Amino acid sequence: MAPNSSRMTLSQADAQAAASACSAATGELLDDGRPRPNVVGVGAGVKWRNGEPTGEPAVVVLVTHKVAKAQLAKAEVVPAKVQNMQTDVLAVDWGQANKAEDLAEALRRSEYDAVAVVMNETSTGVRNPIEQYAEILADYPDTLFLVDVVSSYMGEKILVDEWGIDVCLTSTQKAFALPPGMALGAVSPAVLERARQVENRGYYFDVLEIDRHHQKNNTPATPPIALMYAADRQLDDILSEGLDNRFARHERMQQMTHEWVRRAGFELYSEDGYHSRTVSNVRNTRGIDVVALNNFLKDRGMMISNGYGKLKGQAFRIAHMGDTQPAHLEELFAAMDDFLAQAG
Repeated sequence: MAPNSSRMTLSQADAQAAASACSAATGELLDDGRPRPNVVGVGAGVKWRNGEPTGEPAVVVLVTHKVAKAQLAKAEVVPAKVQNMQTDVLAVDWGQANKAEDLAEALRRSEYDAVAVVMNETSTGVRNPIEQYAEILADYPDTLFLVDVVSSYMGEKILVDEWGIDVCLTSTQKAFALPPGMALGAVSPAVLERARQVENRGYYFDVLEIDRHHQKNNTPATPPIALMYAADRQLDDILSEGLDNRFARHERMQQMTHEWVRRAGFELYSEDGYHSRTVSNVRNTRGIDVVALNNFLKDRGMMISNGYGKLKGQAFRIAHMGDTQPAHLEELFAAMDDFLAQAG
């Protein structure tokens, strides 16, 4: 039996109150100085009870796994309320992809205005199967498909029209290999039509206002001119290499990284079958000092990333994207081998 869909949406006032409480909870629960154990995300949503939506606003707290309150110190317990807004704790697994069958089941149970997904997670090294999502969503034409491709764009092929993506959003950093500061996106006619039905769209993310200026080859506000010139030059270089060649290079660098991970005695943190094309999150199975490794590499003009959030020290991340070449990775892996040999 499907849940009561009328209890899965919030009034405007409740949504605003939940968003305000969510902002406060983010600082309280995810602050790097005093993070709560296992907390990996905070959002605004509907409280669920006994497997059913209540229609009540809540701060949704995502944790890697639920722990009995008796096993936690007082300072580690997720509060029952934040800004007088109740919390709802949901368990999610880091390193696991969001499976297409779970999406299909959710869509069978209730109606949704949109499905939003991150294609590639730099924190975990997981690449979600958005092609499979697209096949499922083809049967739900009234549900918009919103995809964050920030760390996949220019690292692998993204078929926006073929996959029916309604909002495809990225930016200049990551595999595009430029400094951050400029967002790039594409929206479908369905998004523009949906926006026309919303009276209070705000200004900054008003796609109709952006589109109105776009039709005049302009922007609503002053754009980052320097990045636009840099993007123009970068696109020339990308097209000179050739898109297929660029994507093949990224695939080869992914394979090189995976081979080194296995050879060096480590494991990938991401789930098999769902590994990122542009970044590998490596489980620190050898218990090395990641900070010491990075200091060693910095003396040689190189750097990797420590694990994100709760994975700091427990994992490390190797980017293989953008203008990085296979020869750069060979040099990096040789240096890391030297460190491991010294560390014993």
